[in-house]
Amino acid sequence: MSRQPCAYCGAAPAGSVDHVPPACFFPDPLPADLITVPCCRRCNAGFSADDLWARNVVALRQDVAIQPRLAGLHRKMFANLAKPSNHKLRAMLARETQRLAVRMPSGVILPDQFVVNIDRQRLIRWCERLFRGLFYHECGHRLPPNYEISVALGEDLPAMVQECVAWFRTRPLRKSGDGIVEYKWASHPEKPEASVWCLEFYHCAVIIGIVHPPFTDEEKDAAMA
Repeated sequence: MSRQPCAYCGAAPAGSVDHVPPACFFPDPLPADLITVPCCRRCNAGFSADDLWARNVVALRQDVAIQPRLAGLHRKMFANLAKPSNHKLRAMLARETQRLAVRMPSGVILPDQFVVNIDRQRLIRWCERLFRGLFYHECGHRLPPNYEISVALGEDLPAMVQECVAWFRTRPLRKSGDGIVEYKWASHPEKPEASVWCLEFYHCAVIIGIVHPPFTDEEKDAAMA
């Protein structure tokens, strides 16, 4: 696989591989069914900081932290944060963390909770790269570089998540790492590169990705109308 073109920038030969999702999202020992795609060393090196940051953002969710099966993931995460080389990541988390009252979906308010303020644009960029890697894994070739990816987080658009779940009900479920990550996807019959993805981490964190060619000015006007 490392002799194939990079799944992200197209450089050939890639020279290495990238885990999709990153290996840091899985507890040790790493499972044997992790997804890999060809990746050049330049892209791979540029992904490392975002991978650890995104893992921490997702793993620090309350609905992830309370799962006993993920205790090994949290030990791995905190051991990694303790490394001297990750002082910038620790400082960033400290800056982004504050105590707030949190309203649960049931309406119950939990006072004095630690809350991480997410850099949403950074998370969306990371998700875009994730969907590009999954596209390569499923289709065997790189997504056209001019294609765009619209990302929605499950908490922001619960109605869209439910609609996607219903739409994907008959689609085969893909799993990685004994169900740590699960996803479904469907492509457009006339434009195979155009596709919709529903990805779930740890049975709770849902991300929707819509892959599409650039919109024309007429399509943009129609969407705004």
